[in-house]
Amino acid sequence: MKSKKIISGLLALTFVLGGAAIPGTVVDNSVVASAAEVLTYGDYEYTINGGTAEITKYTGTDEVVEIPGEINGAAVTSIGEKAFVDCETLFEVTIPDGVVNLDSHAFHNCYRLIKVSMPDSVETLGRDVFSYCRALKSVTLSKNLKSLSYRAFYGCNELADIQLPSAIKTIDDEAFRSCSNMENIDLPEGLESIGKDAFRECAKLSAITIPDSVTYLGSFAFLNCSALADVKLSVNLTEICISTFQNCKSLESIVIPEGVTKLDYGAFYSAENLKRISLPESLKTISLRCFSGCKKLEELTIPASVESIDKNAFGTVNVINCYNGSVAEKVALANGINIKVIDAKDKTEYPDLKSAQFDSKYHQFRINWTKVEGAQQYGIAVNLAGKWKVQAYTDANTTTFTSPKLKSGSKYDMAICAKVNGKWETTDFTKRAFTIAVK
Repeated sequence: MKSKKIISGLLALTFVLGGAAIPGTVVDNSVVASAAEVLTYGDYEYTINGGTAEITKYTGTDEVVEIPGEINGAAVTSIGEKAFVDCETLFEVTIPDGVVNLDSHAFHNCYRLIKVSMPDSVETLGRDVFSYCRALKSVTLSKNLKSLSYRAFYGCNELADIQLPSAIKTIDDEAFRSCSNMENIDLPEGLESIGKDAFRECAKLSAITIPDSVTYLGSFAFLNCSALADVKLSVNLTEICISTFQNCKSLESIVIPEGVTKLDYGAFYSAENLKRISLPESLKTISLRCFSGCKKLEELTIPASVESIDKNAFGTVNVINCYNGSVAEKVALANGINIKVIDAKDKTEYPDLKSAQFDSKYHQFRINWTKVEGAQQYGIAVNLAGKWKVQAYTDANTTTFTSPKLKSGSKYDMAICAKVNGKWETTDFTKRAFTIAVK
């Protein structure tokens, strides 16, 4: 009751002031913001804006449709949002010359649509423009398209091949996701960016060349591309993002170009037939599960440039080829992964580790080191309670040591020293130390 009295009072005040409480500018804005009138032309609903027409809805049931280029003297320049959405009868559509824009979801879920002819006047595609057109086999794209929109062809199961125009700069996220029959696509030189999930679940895609103009390749870009066997990467990439090649089960080898600094989480996770991978000297970071599930990747060479490696990056990799004193050497030894030291010399000033092997059945390890000129004896020292103690010895001709059976999971800080001229050589002793994990 009280609120009704207040409202009545305000209305009375407005009438007394002759409407002065409502400024004229508000009235003007309401006129400007009014929606365009929806008109009808045959099977089409449309609006007029700036003298040109936008088709907003198709109400017909024809199987083959040629969209008019002009309606009552107004050029058709846009196919509006959801104009043909869920059109069950549509098999083929021709978009007229002069159309500049296909708005979001314009042909979404036209699940019988087989063929689309697009004029070169088209410059922009809205999101999901042809998503879930499951029968779509043939698309002629405008030569003036610069971007393939978000989910543009998502779920177009029958789309086996598509010719991209040379003007394309961007393939947006999920643009070709779940195009399960796509076998081939040529990416034009000049393309700059490939979004997340762009080719995810393109199960028949067997080869891809990323042109050198591409500087960004998004996460999950080729996830679950199970037939992908041949990949050439752009030399201008700086990162292989999260799960980019996860579950690419046909991929056997790949070269990571110089300039890449990071392999992100799960980059090659479960690429189970990957046997060879070449890593660049620019590489700094190898992330969690990068090579987990790569069952046939028995040997991996890690450049000395790498500064950070997650302890769970390697999965079942059997041997790490690494450099003396490198992060890769330390991580491998600390996680029970066999190593071979690339830059090991025959003779050195003090013993350098050359290799390490681990036996998970008997919980033992074997290490091999470089010879030292004039060495009379070698000692395997272990840090126990903060003090270094020699726990085993070998003669001057033996540069290999096999541990006794130890407890699985235990870790030891170790170093190898040499006795020269009756004295144990301990130069940079703690820097030369390494941690061994028993499998």
